[in-house]
Amino acid sequence: MAILPFEHIWCPPTLGFFKLNVDGYWSKNPSYMGIGGVLRDHEGRWVEGFSACFVGGDPLRVELLAMKEGIQLAWTKGITSLICETHSLEVVQSLDNYVESPLHPHKDILSIIEEFLRKDWQVSIVHVFREANMVSDKLSRLEDSSSSRTFLWRSPPPSVKVLIDQDILASNLHLC
Repeated sequence: MAILPFEHIWCPPTLGFFKLNVDGYWSKNPSYMGIGGVLRDHEGRWVEGFSACFVGGDPLRVELLAMKEGIQLAWTKGITSLICETHSLEVVQSLDNYVESPLHPHKDILSIIEEFLRKDWQVSIVHVFREANMVSDKLSRLEDSSSSRTFLWRSPPPSVKVLIDQDILASNLHLC
């Protein structure tokens, strides 16, 4: 078993916080997008996950949609302290430098995310390496092109459970 550098593994949040990992998957041909995300507690336990598929879009749009869906999920669950992780540096930079502009191609999604970030809770959005975001990556690729509705996962699907277990084991070995 190869030991990954600390920054390449998923680490649980501190006590009192929840962690949201989100990802988007985009395929140009055929034009297809998938989003996925997972909320976990300070011990790495699954709280809830989501996945959805859409037609069209672009790489930034799908990553922003995943962030929007995840933040909305955390808010509706009553979470008040949240760390959001994405491996899309462009999403982190877009939100850090957000200025409402009618010309931005994704102003519709950015404005919704910004509205949630201004609510009464503690939220930080952080860039992580892809290797620390494998659960949400897998969720974003669960295909159900028959519907564009978001599917909520009360427990991890079987194909994701092994990744959850690997994250917990790796974080314990590295003493995050």
